[in-house]
Amino acid sequence: MAGGSPRVPAEWEYRFWDGVRAGVGVGQAAQRVGVSRTRALRWVYERGGVKPSPQAGARTRSLSFAEREQIAVLSAAGLGVRQIAGALGRAPSTISRELRRVPPARSGPTA
Repeated sequence: MAGGSPRVPAEWEYRFWDGVRAGVGVGQAAQRVGVSRTRALRWVYERGGVKPSPQAGARTRSLSFAEREQIAVLSAAGLGVRQIAGALGRAPSTISRELRRVPPARSGPTA
């Protein structure tokens, strides 16, 4: 595993997300599960703030925050849906849905 950190059981992460959904803060939810606040924040970042599906296995179905940012950057650079999908290892339909969901940012004055 990158960074040399030990792997924790997936069940711990699911219990962490259950705590967050119940309104417990990230730090307190991490403490209840027995992981560091840093690891919990990494889960939040990697999952884009969304609890992973147990059926998803190693790959989450949801786009992570980092993937959403990459999609926006690559789209702004003029890459097409299939090019972005290939760069991220995602289906073109996933990229297309994300681009429809979040319209491109505008620059300059609005009319």
